[in-house]
Amino acid sequence: MNLPGFPVAQHGETLASVIARHLERSAGGRLRLLELFGLYFASPRSVIPPDLRRFSSILPPGHPWEGAPEVIANGHTLLPLLLHFAHPERASAVLRTVISGNSGNPSASLGISVTVFRDFRHMARFCPDCIAHDLKTYGFPVLYRQHQPLFVTMCAAHARPLCSNCLCGQGSRQAVGRWPAVAGAVSRARLKY
Repeated sequence: MNLPGFPVAQHGETLASVIARHLERSAGGRLRLLELFGLYFASPRSVIPPDLRRFSSILPPGHPWEGAPEVIANGHTLLPLLLHFAHPERASAVLRTVISGNSGNPSASLGISVTVFRDFRHMARFCPDCIAHDLKTYGFPVLYRQHQPLFVTMCAAHARPLCSNCLCGQGSRQAVGRWPAVAGAVSRARLKY
């Protein structure tokens, strides 16, 4: 089954941001869409969804991500950052394993603690100037992957501190609650800037 109308990602936009944009504008049930994406048990803060091949196989014909999980992993997740200092052979092996969906736990394959990505208080980090630019240019805000690592505190393009969107009380530990929370963060950023 192909998924019509799935948005095309902007350069550097996180996978979670693209999925949140799709969920925000879709009329169908979010739970059904998450199941269709293979993301029912995935968190928007996860390093990479468990099965990118499945996800990329349901995208509409002609979509830049159709059948291209490598493009998603390398251009729209934190995976390249986390593998940057690994030995090239190790990085290549981990990348192949994670992209193929053969890694039961992508975080463990990368040698990182999953608790680093379980902080639900800061679901989205963004630069106010980037949001204003995106709204003017694209008509919607974008969450950029270069803003998401917890150690990044300033926007490299605008030299401004990043804002964190506190979703305490709105996020939950259930996938159905987490993904709409990201969509809500994108919407609130649009209204705020």
